[in-house]
Amino acid sequence: NDKQVKEEIKKEEKYLAKHKGSKEWNAYGGYKNGPKYKATGHFRVEKIDGKWWIIDPSGALFWSSGVNSAGKLNVWTPYLKREHFFEELPKPSDAVYGKFYGKGYNKNQYNFGLAALHKKYGEFKQYDYTTKSLKRVKSWGLNTFGAWSDENVGKYSKDQRVPYTAYVGTLGIPLNEKFPDVFNPRWKQTVRNRIKAKANRLNKDPYFFGYFVDNEMHWYEPITMAQKVLMNPVNKYGKQALIDILKEELKTIETFNKKTASHFKSWQDLLNNKSKI
Repeated sequence: NDKQVKEEIKKEEKYLAKHKGSKEWNAYGGYKNGPKYKATGHFRVEKIDGKWWIIDPSGALFWSSGVNSAGKLNVWTPYLKREHFFEELPKPSDAVYGKFYGKGYNKNQYNFGLAALHKKYGEFKQYDYTTKSLKRVKSWGLNTFGAWSDENVGKYSKDQRVPYTAYVGTLGIPLNEKFPDVFNPRWKQTVRNRIKAKANRLNKDPYFFGYFVDNEMHWYEPITMAQKVLMNPVNKYGKQALIDILKEELKTIETFNKKTASHFKSWQDLLNNKSKI
């Protein structure tokens, strides 16, 4: 019940004060008592005895053990036509919990994550929640903030920080669902710009571990992937690239028609097509 939730705060504070992290770790979560290598002030990799290792900024061996979404609890859950799954949903007019209903992209969803944080801690403050999350990961034997975590760890004092990642998405120019049009000449620069925008702020922080790029890309099975690419509009560079490959391998549209049971009059006809083949 709600009273127990409040009591857990006091219990956890005592636990975190007692268990502050592994004594075998240095300030970066690297192996303090292990061999030392060149210290560059940043995380890097080095091949040692035929195997690749991560080296922390101080030159110690580092094994990244982390968790995603640390310092964040934005849990959006669809509720429309699923109301029977929930014991209770607050009314949208509720002065406190009504504000956690989504709008726009999150329409017909409720943010149970932020609602839970409000129930436990009161008004949500990102700085305070990340501070607690930093203590937690160290106490639980973790040493990395994984993808989708709070990326503002650099604002905290060095004794509070753990190595952290930054998320970068490459789907600004999509080809299929969750797959970018990598053949578009603007795609590479778009990705560079997205990384650069974060690099200007993060690359100077020795605790910045690296970028997490995309997630669960939809490769499909080979034939399904080809079908979806060929259903794209004529202006998609990835579609043109696939047709160029087909031209080189099959030579004529007649050969393509025979292999796919299609009836296209020309390669241009295939390029213009947006139906499933």
